[in-house]
Amino acid sequence: MSAEHTIVRPHWSRARRGWVVGLSLLGVLAFGASYFFPWWTFQLFAPQYPKGLELIINLTGVAGDVAEINTINHYIGMGHIDDAAKLEREFAHWLIGGLGVAVVTAMLFAGKKFTTLGAWFAVGFPLGFILDTQYWMYRFGHDLDPKAAIDIPPFTPVLFGDGKVGQFRTIAHPDLGFWLAVAGVALVAGAMYNRWKVCGVCPTAGNCGATCSHALVRIPK
Repeated sequence: MSAEHTIVRPHWSRARRGWVVGLSLLGVLAFGASYFFPWWTFQLFAPQYPKGLELIINLTGVAGDVAEINTINHYIGMGHIDDAAKLEREFAHWLIGGLGVAVVTAMLFAGKKFTTLGAWFAVGFPLGFILDTQYWMYRFGHDLDPKAAIDIPPFTPVLFGDGKVGQFRTIAHPDLGFWLAVAGVALVAGAMYNRWKVCGVCPTAGNCGATCSHALVRIPK
């Protein structure tokens, strides 16, 4: 039985290692690709806008009918959409670069105890976007100018599905960039699962520290 394991385990482990490397790199590529696509789309409908207005949120800014929506928001005392999340937009590319380094480091070079950090970093990317967007929506809907032409009570636009702001019906949903980030999370989760399997047959797994002495390249004897 032990002889069979001695023969089978290296080949099995080598294949698993390949999956760890491949899935990790694909996950990082998915995160990087998300930078170039819209993350969230909002549509606004009202009697005077039967075709609707569209607001598209990217990691680098906003697009769509921004000028028209800013004009409407001005009447109810909201700030300009362009002013939201300036710091986040400025450092978005650095965030993705750092995320890629963190995932690769955790999956390929970190010790067994620190492998899960890569998955947590990955999950934090799309989740952080949702929380940050929700924060800015709450802030813009509650920091209303009391001297605005139209007085409405504070509100928070919905981030998922149908909502209503004054006479406007809103529809909000994730877009391609967000789903690419979710795909990146799934790929990193797959890499972590295979990494656990690799560590499960590694004879030195119990002694590894912050780093993997084999770096998922050499199969220990």
